[in-house]
Amino acid sequence: MNYKKEFPRYDDELPTLDGFSDSSWHNDACPSLMKHIDDSTFIQIFCDYKDQNESDFADLVEGYTRFNIMLANAEKDWSIALYESNNWDDIVEYLHRFQRSEEH
Repeated sequence: MNYKKEFPRYDDELPTLDGFSDSSWHNDACPSLMKHIDDSTFIQIFCDYKDQNESDFADLVEGYTRFNIMLANAEKDWSIALYESNNWDDIVEYLHRFQRSEEH
């Protein structure tokens, strides 16, 4: 999938992160990146619009965050919100801490 095809009005470049691939799908609210942890679990990072007014969540004045990390199973029977931030560097730092905790 390709975020430019799935979200032609997206107002930024989709960030890149080692091990993650573009998992954008037009039925989602915004583009995303995904990394499989194992055969049945993955991490997905949703990357909302820079311009909050373009977001499906524009009305969430207090609750809007640009980047959201979810942990889910392959069947999408369940998902857990892990972390959210408006700063991409915070997302990268969180994922490094998460990866280190998975290794131990």
